[in-house]
Amino acid sequence: MEKLLNSLELYLDGKAVTQTEKGHFLRFIRQLKSSRRARFIYRGDSNIFEQSNIEPANLALLAQSLFCLGNKAMYFFQKKFFERDSIFSLLWEKFHNKVCKLNFESVATKERVSAFLQNNPIFNYYFSDEHNKDHFESLLKLPAAKAKKVADYYLSLLHTVGKSGNGKSYFLSSSTNYLVADIFKGDRKIIVYGWLPRKGIKDCIIECTDSVKRIQFVKSLNLPTYQTSIYPKQSEVCIKCGLLPHYIIGFQQNNKFYINPNTLKPWNNNIVYDGLDIDQRDFNDLSIAAKLTQSYFLYDGIYYVNYENRLEEI
Repeated sequence: MEKLLNSLELYLDGKAVTQTEKGHFLRFIRQLKSSRRARFIYRGDSNIFEQSNIEPANLALLAQSLFCLGNKAMYFFQKKFFERDSIFSLLWEKFHNKVCKLNFESVATKERVSAFLQNNPIFNYYFSDEHNKDHFESLLKLPAAKAKKVADYYLSLLHTVGKSGNGKSYFLSSSTNYLVADIFKGDRKIIVYGWLPRKGIKDCIIECTDSVKRIQFVKSLNLPTYQTSIYPKQSEVCIKCGLLPHYIIGFQQNNKFYINPNTLKPWNNNIVYDGLDIDQRDFNDLSIAAKLTQSYFLYDGIYYVNYENRLEEI
């Protein structure tokens, strides 16, 4: 990442950085890398201005919003409370009627999903058979923690199909490959840089679905698993709910890179897992301005959605 950043013009608070500021910032990047505990990720975001309710020319406001609110999944822009009671019905309908029947308009999507189904015949057989519907929907009766594991496993796969799979998912796509993010940056040409802790879900602040680690658990429930994603070459990482501002390094537009100013604060040995020190006093005002319909917070390893002062685990 350091080589990539060195090829860009660096900005801080709307102004070109000084040599001292650049030195501090690149030192932060080197410390993250040398810790061997952080995994750099990139996200091309073609809708970030529209979602944030910000004019495309107002990069200063985008920086203020992104470095305070973070980068949210599409789910947080819809006016709908999270209904856990219907999650498995939704999944069944999507896999049975859309994925297994290749019910997509895009020829390219049909080809990729078809290849996925051919490579995962047990998965295809299970969700194609109407007789398995009651078994799958009965998973809601599992203890909440186990039901969420299963839901996340399948929702993250559905999310990778794109908008035609589940356009208002509570997952956010990112990639460990910069070139993939570059493809998805769209006309706005925005690429968000960040990191995730390398350790397991129980040990890190950001929960990202690791399908490999969940396969045995899903199998134990007599459910089908998959070995590769629908787009394996995209090196996709699905982040639950969104990328918190505490783990955002900055964002790029064209050849300019806008630094998260919090990266210039003194290095903390726990920063890989705890994230940056973020002042979120303007969180509510910026949320209203961005027209966010709901927010989320993480407490003791559990995600909660807050919608019109109603809380629900997600």
